[in-house]
Amino acid sequence: MRGVPAGIGSPKTRITMAAKTERVSRLLSSQPGNGGWDPRYRVFFQLLEQSRYYEAHDVLEDLWLQRRKEPDGNFYKALIQVAGAFVHATKGRWEPARKLLVLASGYFAQYPAMVAGLPPQELARWCRNTAQDWQDNPPVDLPPFPFLPEGPPPSPAPQQAQVSG
Repeated sequence: MRGVPAGIGSPKTRITMAAKTERVSRLLSSQPGNGGWDPRYRVFFQLLEQSRYYEAHDVLEDLWLQRRKEPDGNFYKALIQVAGAFVHATKGRWEPARKLLVLASGYFAQYPAMVAGLPPQELARWCRNTAQDWQDNPPVDLPPFPFLPEGPPPSPAPQQAQVSG
């Protein structure tokens, strides 16, 4: 159906989205909690450390769908692309993996300062270098993703008191 947002079109699409939402809920409940970061963000990194790249992609995509129009939306999109690159790399599909890393690098490069506890300029450099490495000499074993959020999550904006009257 042309012009219809994803997940609204066919019954099959709605079932797929419902199944994905259920899978993300199970993943979130199966991982230990720590810190005040959004659970989907925190679990994304836990899944990357476990080489569960497809699940990491799905978990962070759930957060990105809510934040995609926010100033940090492209930052989360870039992290999702990194997870997607690892998915392709595990299947020996080096060209799509490299292309995703190059795309992610461009999104990270849009941010001059720390975002969600990560240094986007260093992430952009890592993506470019890794894409080049994978072109020149694809690894037998994938390297771990070398970044984890630093510091505490940002404090929520203070709520204004409701004035009754």
